[in-house]
Amino acid sequence: MTEPTASIKGADGKLHDVPLPGPPGRRCAKESRPVVLASEDHALLKALLGKPDASEGTLVAILARLSAVQVVPLDRSGAIAAAGRPQAVAGHNLGRRGFMIQNLSDGALWFDTLAAAVAGAPSFRLAPGAIYETPAHAVPSGVISILGGTTGQAFAAREW
Repeated sequence: MTEPTASIKGADGKLHDVPLPGPPGRRCAKESRPVVLASEDHALLKALLGKPDASEGTLVAILARLSAVQVVPLDRSGAIAAAGRPQAVAGHNLGRRGFMIQNLSDGALWFDTLAAAVAGAPSFRLAPGAIYETPAHAVPSGVISILGGTTGQAFAAREW
């Protein structure tokens, strides 16, 4: 795992990787692609900030602050109320920044973010003990639905 970076195109026309602090205990994968700010992005950021003379250093500092915004996860843990019937883990949330689910039971669980969960495709299967966490670049805003084959199957879930 590596620290997150932003690639900033400098006045010299070259890309410069600048480290960005992330939330404590979190790292991005080596496969993650850095953010690239082109000249027009610099101009847009300067205009949005109302600081037409902002330096690259100022823009990088702003990006660092934005990437370090802390969120408090909400506990969405529970248990399957009725075998074979989908139930909501979390409702529709346009402000959702991520979620994770862990299967704490001995049987498989299924979850979905596009429709009610089903025991098969297109829902995702969570094996016993498995954890799923949304990638930062693909956080769904729809209802998170879960389904289990046995009443009482436990799961841990967090939404942020």
